[in-house]
Amino acid sequence: MLSRRTIFGLSLLLSAVAGCGDDDRPEGGVDAGLDAATDASPVPDSGEPDAPWEPAPPFPDDFLWGSATAPYQIEGGLHDSDWYRWERLGKISSCDSADDGPDGWNLWEEDLDLARDLGTNAYRFGIDWSRLYPTREAWDADTPDAEAVQRYHDMLAGMRERGIAPMVTLQHFVLPTWLSEPCDLDNRPGWLMPEMMDLLPEWARRVALEFGDEVDLWITINEPMVYDVAANFLGMFPPGARHSGIMTPELAFEDMILTARHMIYAHAAAYDAIHEVDDTALVSIAKNNRAFEPSNLDSPADQEATDGLRYAMNRVFLDAIIRGDLDLTLDGDTDDEGEGSAIPELVGRADFIGLNYYSRTLVMSIEDFPLPGMPLFEPFPTPEPKTDFGWDIYPAGFAVVLEELREYGLPVYITENGIADSGDVMRATFVTEHLDVLARAIASGIDVRGYFHWSLMDNFEWVMGYCPRFGLYSVDFETKERTASLGAQAYAEIIAAGRVTQELHDRYAGYGEPTTCRSENCQDPAEECPE
Repeated sequence: MLSRRTIFGLSLLLSAVAGCGDDDRPEGGVDAGLDAATDASPVPDSGEPDAPWEPAPPFPDDFLWGSATAPYQIEGGLHDSDWYRWERLGKISSCDSADDGPDGWNLWEEDLDLARDLGTNAYRFGIDWSRLYPTREAWDADTPDAEAVQRYHDMLAGMRERGIAPMVTLQHFVLPTWLSEPCDLDNRPGWLMPEMMDLLPEWARRVALEFGDEVDLWITINEPMVYDVAANFLGMFPPGARHSGIMTPELAFEDMILTARHMIYAHAAAYDAIHEVDDTALVSIAKNNRAFEPSNLDSPADQEATDGLRYAMNRVFLDAIIRGDLDLTLDGDTDDEGEGSAIPELVGRADFIGLNYYSRTLVMSIEDFPLPGMPLFEPFPTPEPKTDFGWDIYPAGFAVVLEELREYGLPVYITENGIADSGDVMRATFVTEHLDVLARAIASGIDVRGYFHWSLMDNFEWVMGYCPRFGLYSVDFETKERTASLGAQAYAEIIAAGRVTQELHDRYAGYGEPTTCRSENCQDPAEECPE
């Protein structure tokens, strides 16, 4: 079966780090070739009829109903960030630009009105590092952009006026170019720099000092392991991989270990920095966990590989920041150099668990990595309906992932859950089914305190540009007009009822067919790094 190291790289690879659909995979990406897997049936049909559906208990009265966005995906104008450089280098499959998005920087009041119209009482958004400190000189002098600071204050005041509680993300895949520069990997490689273990905590301290009186819920880093593989293994996120994960997996894995270490310690120190400013703040990360299942239930090797993937993807980072157990080599213990158990600087550095859940991954054991250039993974045929990305729509996995978090004994906030559905033929059912699962998890004793749907509006979906449509509100990117989706209607009705009622369950039952969205804006040649 896979070695622990290969498991780590491959597991992350299969975890939809960039949201590629069947027709939109990057070269050398997750597309695939294990013919023996295609007849595997991961979930045998018992032949028993489904039990009649019964409504779950209502959500708690103090439950947070929210939606989520990220600065680079909605604001526009972030030209001092590594992602803007990434765009200019031609790394976006559709040649889309975040500058052509929903213009959330200027239309924030309208967007908060839309959030209020849904009935939501919470909103997860980000404060962008490069917006406040566009240069290293500004950072060193601690002279943030005054207009940007005031705009974020205005946004927070607007939330208060509308009865919306903010959850602030400090780092959502994007860094200033003075830290992460695709054209200068030797000197500005982003999270590969040990300096990040000091810089992120200082960023957290400054933001908490400026905005802490207006914010109670904080996310330090969004999906750290997704970033790690996308940047260091696949080279799909800036600043790009120093070593190809396909051609040189061992070298890529070394960079992944280094990045993971820096992120874990940076988060822990950022947690401390925020609490030094505000001891009542609640701080965590947003962790992308998927449901992992063996492709063949009768294969012990597949089951062992599944257990390894689940450990690497879903547990290692949380074990580090909650229990202080650091296992970066993924060998199941903390005995290697640089590791440890109950490390004082790490233990207890999460007040809650932020969970991002989208889908599942089926796992097959293979003996070793394929030859360079050979494909890694063939999506297993399953009976589940599919999103526009080709991901399984799998609410049952939501229940499994939530149950896996029970042992940590911490409150949970669903920091992301959503669907790529450009035709608006699946979102209402997706929302209804996943909130039904969530209500049952809460009734079983799992302490879930809020749900933030991804996303409030259609936005710039990283290397995929504007084709993936995740918004509760669809956006005409020419006119910037927002239009409520059927999913928004379903979500608003569930919020108003405080539960998934029988009538809502029946009305929003059934998925439509996924659609393929394409955007072709490739007109000007991509820029090149200067000599």
